[in-house]
Amino acid sequence: DVVLEALCHPETELRELEVDPMPPGIGVEGAKKLAEKLKQEACQLEKLELFNNDIMPEGCAAIMDAIQAHPTNRLSFLSLRQCQIGDAGAQSVADALWDCAITELDLCFNGITEDGQFWLTLALRKQESTVVKFWIHGNDIGDDARAEIEMIRDVSVCTAVRLCFVCSSRTTILLIFVWLRRCR
Repeated sequence: DVVLEALCHPETELRELEVDPMPPGIGVEGAKKLAEKLKQEACQLEKLELFNNDIMPEGCAAIMDAIQAHPTNRLSFLSLRQCQIGDAGAQSVADALWDCAITELDLCFNGITEDGQFWLTLALRKQESTVVKFWIHGNDIGDDARAEIEMIRDVSVCTAVRLCFVCSSRTTILLIFVWLRRCR
């Protein structure tokens, strides 16, 4: 709670926050408390790492709603790696990508399937997308989603983006870098 208060204190210039995943982590309730602070105008956070904090889809939705609600949000780096957000959380992230300035996004190892990847890909296709780096490996994304990502390269509304996509199965690890370009 002390850190959350400092996050929005007018005399604090806290720009980066890495939340310790040590048990019990922040969980859903901690994510909701953090989201309330992210909504405040005084919050100047630019980098947020919640690695392995089990915020689940509900906590992810609260954080992403807060990011969208803050009109002058400066958050450019967001890591939700291993936060168990699933497809519902991926959709919350995708919804927020329409209205925020995140340039680096880490969603590795979150139980995201092709359904969640669909929403993320749709958001990355938008013309105003600010995402420059996107990590999605360690999720259960199949061949259809991989093909969808590769098709983004040819969409004329995409901004220059680098996606790191790892399709992992018991026998294969495939790493694909996809460069998206803006066509005029």
